[in-house]
Amino acid sequence: MFELDYDTKYILAVIEFDYHSMTGRNIPNDLREAFMGLSQSKERPKARGTPDFPRKIKERCEYEREIIYPVHWSLIKKPVLFDLPGERKYKKRNTAVGAIILYKYLGLLRDYKRCCSEITEFIEELKKNGKPAHFAIIKDIKIIIGYDWKDVPE
Repeated sequence: MFELDYDTKYILAVIEFDYHSMTGRNIPNDLREAFMGLSQSKERPKARGTPDFPRKIKERCEYEREIIYPVHWSLIKKPVLFDLPGERKYKKRNTAVGAIILYKYLGLLRDYKRCCSEITEFIEELKKNGKPAHFAIIKDIKIIIGYDWKDVPE
């Protein structure tokens, strides 16, 4: 049974991707702008992170008000060793291999599962279509649900 009856609910999206920083330097930032809802506007004319992910999820869930609110964004880094002929044996570089986005769920309890499904389906669609291009590098998606420990009664 799918039931969380505590006050504060969260959705954690773990996105794994594969890219090389020398060929797509803006990819992590474009993904950040998209997942955090920082799309192009008068205030941010150079933003390239469309689509506005929280707004699209709100539309897909047919909500009048916001259903998810981005709280945190973080890149997942992995140290990678590679050879540099002539300089030294190896060099270590922290390569981004994914991102974690924490959303606060603002909708009704009965719509929680559907919202998680819509998030997964929307990312899969963007990945499959390869548009915008920064979604094409996504390899895997995990949606983790939970609640604030402070809201759990004793």
